[in-house]
Amino acid sequence: FAGCHWEDIFGGESMACDINNALQPVEVVVTKLWIDPKPEFQNPVLASAEYECYNEQFEEAYGTLWFYGIEEDDSFSVYPLWDGTTYCVVTEDIDEGGVISEGEECAELFVAPGEGAACTITNTRFYEGIPTLNQYMLALMALLMLGVGLVGFRRFA
Repeated sequence: FAGCHWEDIFGGESMACDINNALQPVEVVVTKLWIDPKPEFQNPVLASAEYECYNEQFEEAYGTLWFYGIEEDDSFSVYPLWDGTTYCVVTEDIDEGGVISEGEECAELFVAPGEGAACTITNTRFYEGIPTLNQYMLALMALLMLGVGLVGFRRFA
């Protein structure tokens, strides 16, 4: 066998092998979910999130994730430490008004060797402003205003 030898072994009857275990990278999947109460507006949904991973023995890993669409996944690879001390933080900066971002489960994401990790960032879009009326409600409002005007005119004339 490669890496094994039979000489200078304590006890003289056993075979000795050098075994080198190396962790493989695992995938961390981040899902971006948009909740949009007015999907008929078909707003373009482009977002990014920054990730940073760390543990006790390696340099930090960092980068940017890109999402386009109502629900989309993006991922990155990490070499986790065998003792389970690898964590990733995924943060998102929202520059757009009218959006609330919730991603607490991505704030400190434990990355297990051989398993990886996953989390979800949910963005809710809300609309501010004056609601508009359809044509029937607009006609009803005009009739009500006309009626109030006529009553006021008769009373004060």
